[in-house]
Amino acid sequence: MVKMDPETATAAELKKMEQDLDAAGQLISRLQRELTDERYAYDAINARYTQMMGAAENLQHQIDAASFLKDPLQGSLATLVAQIEEIVPELDQDKKDIDSTQALLTEAEAAYQAKQLS
Repeated sequence: MVKMDPETATAAELKKMEQDLDAAGQLISRLQRELTDERYAYDAINARYTQMMGAAENLQHQIDAASFLKDPLQGSLATLVAQIEEIVPELDQDKKDIDSTQALLTEAEAAYQAKQLS
């Protein structure tokens, strides 16, 4: 009814519209905070992953060039590879969380814009 003739909307209808718009705005703010937090967590894990991959490559080069320390270096490399393998699922999940939250945020922003135009 309000969409058809806003001038005849009652105070209660206008208050309800305002509350809906406020709730949508609060949802957007919450999703933006969550997205920022998720990106920060992803960036931290990704930096650790990148650092560990670099260290693994360095160890592999040392192993390839070593003549007498191969066994301890290979043990260190195996440990590092195991740690990297533990990080990968968390990194993948964090990326999925970011994508999901971004999709929700985009949807909420579109709904908010639609409510503002109503």
